[in-house]
Amino acid sequence: MKDYKKTAIKLFEKHDFAASMKYFSLAYENEKDAEILLMIDLCGLAEIDVLEALMFYDFFEIKKLSIVQYQQILDSIFEKIASHGSNFEIPKDAISYDDFMKLVEKNGNFKDVFESIMFSTKIVVSNKGDMLNFLKKLFENDYVEIGLAYMENFAKIYIGDKNFEAMAKKFIKNI
Repeated sequence: MKDYKKTAIKLFEKHDFAASMKYFSLAYENEKDAEILLMIDLCGLAEIDVLEALMFYDFFEIKKLSIVQYQQILDSIFEKIASHGSNFEIPKDAISYDDFMKLVEKNGNFKDVFESIMFSTKIVVSNKGDMLNFLKKLFENDYVEIGLAYMENFAKIYIGDKNFEAMAKKFIKNI
């Protein structure tokens, strides 16, 4: 018999949360375990907020609390998200990646727009596709060091992602 729980954990650690949730569900059919239910909820959280889910998972791996305590913490995270909405507010000194790209389209030049905001404004990237596109643009415009800094900050989130790792190799070759 296949160990669905081990497969689910491996998929979660590779950030394939949808598949992980399916395997945790299969594991729960075989073994009605509160920890498996917690992990199904955690996969659901990852679909909403990857960083929050990964931080919770790290906490889960390190601390030894009861499943009830973990479930209470996870429930409070879901309540926070529900009360604030899944879209967080962008700080005043930041611009969304979509708005940044609109400026690039209007101006016609990524490098000029990036240079005009890079010291005063943060760019908030909210999904993997945009992050990979942003990294690609940084690479194409010779911002290798800045791109590497972004990659270091997001490596834990995107570890195991083939596109992210291919982009990392490009940057490393050009140091």
